Amino acid sequence: MIKYLIRIPILKRLIPSIGIRLLKILKKNRGLFNIDGFKMYLDFLDPIDRAIILNKNYEIEEINILTKLIRNSSTTKFIDIGANCGFYSFHFAKENLEVLAFEPNSEALLKMKNTIKQNENLRNKINIFPYGLSNVNSKMQMRSMVKHGYVQTGGSGIINNRLSQNNKFKVYEAAFRIGDETLNFQNNNLKVGHYLKLYCRVRFE
Repeated sequence: MIKYLIRIPILKRLIPSIGIRLLKILKKNRGLFNIDGFKMYLDFLDPIDRAIILNKNYEIEEINILTKLIRNSSTTKFIDIGANCGFYSFHFAKENLEVLAFEPNSEALLKMKNTIKQNENLRNKINIFPYGLSNVNSKMQMRSMVKHGYVQTGGSGIINNRLSQNNKFKVYEAAFRIGDETLNFQNNNLKVGHYLKLYCRVRFE
């Protein structure tokens, strides 16, 4: 019902705003939600999670494009770089693909792991890696926006050492590893460049 109501312009902002205030007061912003045929552990204070909760789906057009590409190529793997709460990972694991999910943000990792606990049928289909991919093996500083007292897991970005933590951003250290060494697909039948171009979900946020 809610996913239809939020399509009405006057309610599009009103419903999320009321939800944020109410759930924050009750401290019920985190929990399990039935999404896309499985249970996801999400936080209503996070804008990406909130969109998934309200719409019961996420980035439908992008999902449809990837689904078509995957079916046309008969691939068995999906690489999710910057997996966040894991919507893409869980969606394509449900489609019987082997998923490699990379996420350096500890809050996002917590949500993904809690989702896997509730969906045993997906447990053996998803490999979660607690680091990002880069051209060097290193520890880097990242920052995430803080809003409504919650450190958002979407929109995180690498920063330089001159920036410091404040009430608008949380700064934290994250691990990164060399992508070519981690993926190591030299012996795979698919060309690596083509494989990554089509099936990696890479975000530059």
